[in-house]
Amino acid sequence: MPYKKKVLVLSSIAGALFIIYVLSFVFSGESRARRTARWAPLASKTAQLATKVVLKGSEGEVKLEKDGEIWQVRVDDELFPAKQARIDDFFAALTATAEYPVRATSENAGQKLGFDEAADKITIYEGETTSIELVFGTMDATGKEIYLRSGDGPIRSGIDNFTVYLGGAAKAWFDLALFNSTSKPAVDSIQRMVVTFSQEPDAAKPSPTPYTLVRTKDGWQFESGEKADTSTVDATIRFILDAQGDDFMALSMTPAGADFSGKYGQVLLETGDNTSISVILGQQYADKKMAKTSGRDYIYALSDWTIERIWQDKTKLAEKKE
Repeated sequence: MPYKKKVLVLSSIAGALFIIYVLSFVFSGESRARRTARWAPLASKTAQLATKVVLKGSEGEVKLEKDGEIWQVRVDDELFPAKQARIDDFFAALTATAEYPVRATSENAGQKLGFDEAADKITIYEGETTSIELVFGTMDATGKEIYLRSGDGPIRSGIDNFTVYLGGAAKAWFDLALFNSTSKPAVDSIQRMVVTFSQEPDAAKPSPTPYTLVRTKDGWQFESGEKADTSTVDATIRFILDAQGDDFMALSMTPAGADFSGKYGQVLLETGDNTSISVILGQQYADKKMAKTSGRDYIYALSDWTIERIWQDKTKLAEKKE
């Protein structure tokens, strides 16, 4: 092979190798950038060890505390049950790995992106020790992504799955079910239902007549002998078992003379094994009607609509005439 031709071939090979060498750095850099962008705000192990969460948002602070496997909401000196499904969704959002590219690292940039004293925060504790503090800045120009950082780490941006948890008050986390979902009886296990109404005189609205319903092989009937509409009674019992309060009444809001003796109305549901659960109305306080249920120590505020659905007039449960 002539000398010039050899030089040309070797030069071409060297040039090709140089291009491959340069491209390896380009693609390697892109791969590293992608790996850096993939990030989870909270490690799964940290979530599993969490015993307390403090959320600082637009409506103040919400404090969540774990007792064993149960999460509760702390309001002043009281603890109320938290919605487990909301807790699960919250931690799922925090531990999900997604695209969170680094956008800035300087404190000056942080100020411009909303990282100041008023910034929303999620602080996760293990015992009394802070495990991690996530700080949230402003939304980006698209309004879809939010700036966030872990502690003093770099500022990242990603899809906003967090504002929904930071923008609400403590009530948004309450499990307001009147009966514990894991221990309440099934509808078809209820064999007797006793309904009483307020004994307080009210000339403008006389109390309906109290009644008792019993389940027979032919369906529900009143203890006095008249037949009841079985599907309507079952639907009412199902509503009672699944009912929720409007809010919890804090002890500081509950009058000292709160009366849950049953004089303001009670619904008793009895099963075939002689166990029972009940909803008991208390007196009205301010604009709230108070209630308690068996098996739970909380005082609920009930809406008028919920009360009307639970305390059904006897005529509404009577057998429908063709």
